[in-house]
Amino acid sequence: MIWAAAIVAILVVGGAAAVLAINNSDDDDVASSNNMVGRLTVFGNANNDDYINSDDVDEIKAILAGEKEPVYFSCYKEYKGSVAKRSFADANADGTIDETDLQMVQDMVDRKEGMKIYFYDVDGVISSCTYPLTTAAVGYKSNYESLKIIGAVDTVRYICDQVGNDGSYHKWYSDFDNENTKCFGSRFTPDYEVMKDSPPSYILSGTRAWFDSNMESTVAPLGCDVVRLPFWEDNQSVPAVITLAT
Repeated sequence: MIWAAAIVAILVVGGAAAVLAINNSDDDDVASSNNMVGRLTVFGNANNDDYINSDDVDEIKAILAGEKEPVYFSCYKEYKGSVAKRSFADANADGTIDETDLQMVQDMVDRKEGMKIYFYDVDGVISSCTYPLTTAAVGYKSNYESLKIIGAVDTVRYICDQVGNDGSYHKWYSDFDNENTKCFGSRFTPDYEVMKDSPPSYILSGTRAWFDSNMESTVAPLGCDVVRLPFWEDNQSVPAVITLAT
């Protein structure tokens, strides 16, 4: 996760903000909702706009003073687990809005490196990554597109066999296949051994229903984060790309 010069909170190098649907009901199917509560779904975006900035610090101060009420939504603490209620004012996503969240958002505004950032992912799960994200492994065409849009092609170190090994999408994404990248095989079941000697900062992936649901635990020993965003999902990819381009 990186913040651009305008202090826009983003999840990948160059300007990509997380944009996902938020469900305000108790329905277990959290991720299917198209009821948007702000376009930037990073915990710490207390006022539910497109930025992490001093306005979010002020929002949390007002909540702690009892002057404002936080906005809550439904999400999962783990994939296919029980539904939990959270607010983006709860920066560390622990279920309580307090002084710790206030300090964490201030650290986000100050772009403090090495901090863990929480976000609502494509499956409605509270996920996290370490700021800043630098080098990437990427699979699937919509994810390649997202990195092209934000100008982050040169941050990619690992590619899937759709693009690598002269795959079916190579002709469209040949700029990802260069002397700095290696092919990790299937985008659904990556060969993580390829990455072990020089792990990327993060893997840009998709829903656990299709892309290795155990990816997070498998690459954790490598010190690698997994960022799952909805660049393919209907009614979610367009606002994601719009925010990426902001």
